[in-house]
Amino acid sequence: MSQQNTDQQKGLATFYAYLGPRATRKPIGDSIDRIPADWGELKHLLMETMMTVHVEHHVDECQLSLEKHLAGRFLYRTKGGYGQGRTRWRREILGIWKVAYNYTSNTLTVRASSFGWELTAVAQEYWWMERGIRFKTPRLIPKELEHPKFTMFQPSPQRYADYSKTPRQQYAANSAGGYPATSPLHVCHYLPRNLRQREAAKRT
Repeated sequence: MSQQNTDQQKGLATFYAYLGPRATRKPIGDSIDRIPADWGELKHLLMETMMTVHVEHHVDECQLSLEKHLAGRFLYRTKGGYGQGRTRWRREILGIWKVAYNYTSNTLTVRASSFGWELTAVAQEYWWMERGIRFKTPRLIPKELEHPKFTMFQPSPQRYADYSKTPRQQYAANSAGGYPATSPLHVCHYLPRNLRQREAAKRT
């Protein structure tokens, strides 16, 4: 069993940092034993994680994620043969933050954040304490409808629903009656064989 699986068995969640030009994901520090209950505790953990990143990888700004370990199964070998055990190898992302650490003043700045459903209470404290937003409500008017010119760039030709009760036929009736006025491609593919032969004889 690898060292990463051994560390994951000791804790409940682990911080990961995305480093380098390819955003390589690396575990930082030891696993924590419980999920942070408030924003102060989470910010303190982010500060300790960024201090470790600064010392070990010489990076002051990166993206951090807190991932919870979920129980899974693995195969191990014993003296009598093989057996199955449980280990926390699968992970569930609880939150992602883009942070910047200033080692001279020992301060942490959160530039962007995304919280999972388990950290809903922590997210409310974050918006209140860091951004000054006490209650974050959804927008009354969608952002794409704030300016009327945005509606002209929609790919669909029909921008508004049609609630009229006027019946519309799929194919317009021919002036002479009989078959629908369709293109030769439609006639070739949608008419029965005997009617296709009759239409072909008319065209010749």
